[in-house]
Amino acid sequence: VPEIPAWVAEQPKRGFLFPYQRWAEASWSTLFERLPVNNLGIQPSWFQRWSALVLEHWMKTHRISSSPLSA
Repeated sequence: VPEIPAWVAEQPKRGFLFPYQRWAEASWSTLFERLPVNNLGIQPSWFQRWSALVLEHWMKTHRISSSPLSA
C-alpha cells in the first residue's frame, strides 16, 4: 500500500496476544480453574481451555449432558 509511511512498513514483525489469553490468565482465571484436568500431566494451552469453556457453556445453554449414559 503506497500510502503507508516507510517507518510503519519497515517495522520488524511483532507477535501479539489474543485478548482471550490475557482474560484467561487474569479476570477469567476462576472460570478455568473448575475445568477438568487430565491425568497425563500435560498442561492444556489457553486455546484448549477456552474451547472447553465455550463448549461447556454451549452444552448447558442447549441442555446437553456430557455423559453418554444420561440420555
